Amino acid sequence: MPRRRPRRRTMHTMPWILSALIAPLAFGGNPLVETEAQEVCCGLFPAASGELVIEIGPDGDDRYSAGPKMEDIAAQYAALTGQHLVYTDETKALLQSQGCGLQETVKVPASEVQSFFEQLLSANQFALKTIRSGSPRMLGIVSLKTQDRNTIRGSAAFIPVEEIGHYAKHAATLITTTVTLPNTDVRQLTNSMRTMITDANTQQMLPAGNTNTILLTGFGSSVAELVVMLRRIDAAAKVERVVPQFEVIRLEFADARHLVGTLGAIIGSGRAKAQGGEGEGASGATAHPSMPNIQMDARTNSLIVAALPMEMALIKALIAQLDVEQ
Repeated sequence: MPRRRPRRRTMHTMPWILSALIAPLAFGGNPLVETEAQEVCCGLFPAASGELVIEIGPDGDDRYSAGPKMEDIAAQYAALTGQHLVYTDETKALLQSQGCGLQETVKVPASEVQSFFEQLLSANQFALKTIRSGSPRMLGIVSLKTQDRNTIRGSAAFIPVEEIGHYAKHAATLITTTVTLPNTDVRQLTNSMRTMITDANTQQMLPAGNTNTILLTGFGSSVAELVVMLRRIDAAAKVERVVPQFEVIRLEFADARHLVGTLGAIIGSGRAKAQGGEGEGASGATAHPSMPNIQMDARTNSLIVAALPMEMALIKALIAQLDVEQ
């Protein structure tokens, strides 16, 4: 009888709930000592205790010839960060069968473990959702190839927009935030940007009621980039509103009743010539359609002038030239 070949142990035999008490043992860590590493990303993700090594072995090695499976990498991530990872049987099967896609050995510094792991998940169509942010932490891994993709958007964690920059390097973590655009018609904007929503299961962009606020859902890195873009659009839409000036100019020699007609003809002629030009001045301020406006007060022989600051100076200079002794 041929001798039975001993079965090789692989990470595929690990339980599908990856605990910080089990995974560190598999990789030489001490499960009884909590890592006192600086926490990153608003306290949701602790920094890794060491570098993440993903080894791609030589051809002929039946374990590494195609690279380690995604479950192996998830186990190593759990060991380094103390996270507890949870996933369904469907997702477990895909993690066990799917390679990482890397073509050579990679050593990831501790400071980059979280972002690298998430980018690897994203590249292989997996997502992260926060199940428990307190200690002990629990994260769920969801395959976007399973039916779970239809409900994963509802598990996105709400993040205040002031903290959204912390998620710029988190490509697999689903989050929701709100951004207010005071100078923009958000309904029109969200309608025009619908083509940017490529996956309705993980992305969302909706106006919030009758406010100037947009509700955004998506992966951290995408939402962070979108917030920056929306704020730039809103800044470009902002128009400087210049407050008109009002002055009462008493005439010494000219008759206000005659001079108001002369000034109106001069200003009207200048406005007609400018109609074919730009609607905004060099300063970026929008011209007021009813400015300048000049009225006369016959009782005091005065002109009442309403004009933008730059126009006021020109009108006063013109009045001074016309209000001379005959």
